[in-house]
Formats: sequence, C-alpha cells, structure tokens
Amino acid sequence: MSNNNWILAGLMTTAMVSNLGLPVAIAQPAPEPSLAFEQVFDFFRGEVRDRRRGQISGSRPVRDIEPPCLINPGDSEILWYQKPLFVLRGDIAQIEVQPQGNAVASPWNAEPTATESGLLTAAYDGEPLRLGRLYNLLIYENQPIFGPVQTVQIPFRVMAAGEERDRVAADLDQLTAELATEEADAEAIAQAKANYFLENELPADALQILFTVAAPSEELVAAREALAADICSEELRP
Repeated sequence: MSNNNWILAGLMTTAMVSNLGLPVAIAQPAPEPSLAFEQVFDFFRGEVRDRRRGQISGSRPVRDIEPPCLINPGDSEILWYQKPLFVLRGDIAQIEVQPQGNAVASPWNAEPTATESGLLTAAYDGEPLRLGRLYNLLIYENQPIFGPVQTVQIPFRVMAAGEERDRVAADLDQLTAELATEEADAEAIAQAKANYFLENELPADALQILFTVAAPSEELVAAREALAADICSEELRP
C-alpha cells in the first residue's frame, strides 16, 4: 500500500489563501508510525493478505457522503475475545449482533459512539459470546426518507474451546507477568499483546486491545487514526 495513503490521516491546518481571503483547509502529511507500532502497520499494509476490512462499497445508493467503513472486526475473522469491540466509520445509526442460524434470538444492539476523530465505536456488553459460535454483525445506515436501514451483514466467529484458545490465554498471562516485572505501563503491555495477536493471525483482537487503552498517549491516538484512515482508503473485498 502506498505511503500516500497517510496523507488522508494528516492534520488539518487553516490558511488564508486566494484573492478572496477565504480560509482553506490544507492537509499536512501524517508522520510514519513509530517503531512501537511498526509491526501493527506492517501487518495491515501487507499486499498479499486478503483485505477483510475497509470501505464498504455498493451498500447504499450513491450519495454525497463517503460509504461506511468496516475497521473491526474484519469480515469472516476469528476472535479470541468473547466481548468484541466494533470500530467503524460513516453514517451508521445502529449495529446488531445476531447468532447465525437463530433468527428468533433477540440480537444485541447498540448505537456506536463517535470519537473526537470521527470514528465510531461500540463495545459489546451483553452475555459473553459463545465459544465456537458463528455470528453476524448487522450494520444499519441512515438512509434518506427511510431512516436506519440494514445494508451490511458481516460474519465472524468466536474461537472455539480447546488447545489453541488455552495456549493464547496462557501466553497472554505470561506476557503480562513478564512486562509487569519490567514495570511496563498499560500502553506498552497493550502494544506487546497487539503484536502477539498479529503474530497469531488474530487481527481483530489486536485492534481491540489498541482501541481500548485507557488514557492513550497522543502517539497512540495518532497511530489509531492513521491506521483507520489507511484501512478505509481501500475497499473491503467481497
């Protein structure tokens, strides 16, 4: 993926230009990610990987606003966490989580909360999702005249019980203990866990832990915004 995509995440400054003296927003390129986040960016920039997240094209009639973007979790991904964090961008009114094959079950739903950067997040706060179960993330967009309309359905699965799940839990406990003895702060621990999740092909869990750090540093906030902009500059592949 070209580094030009990072211009989309640039900080906006205002300058007085043109003969009319009107203020015009000029995009300034965002810096490359620091070494602390390099592994995360390299993973999602990989050209050989299937793009399971990105701009959702064709989900709505042509409008004057950008189409919605799926940031987390990705399409058809496996999640280790049983209470996922949903991260999106766009004109989205509501999301729902529905077990596959059980249309009569009452879905969990939420109205995503907008962050200062314009991203939308919703933390699942229902009963823990069942291990090994398939779920659908239903996205409701705001449509003219009709209001909220379901336009997108994204499947995902929670990792089943077994050796792999137990290994991940044990590894995370050991990693946390080792970093605690080094007096690492919460953000450093989150970065290490995110890298671990990526090494184990669990990108949704990596993003979840980075987007749920309490009191994040300016560097982490900037990295998350740049990563979201980079993801949303590409289309989600069907």
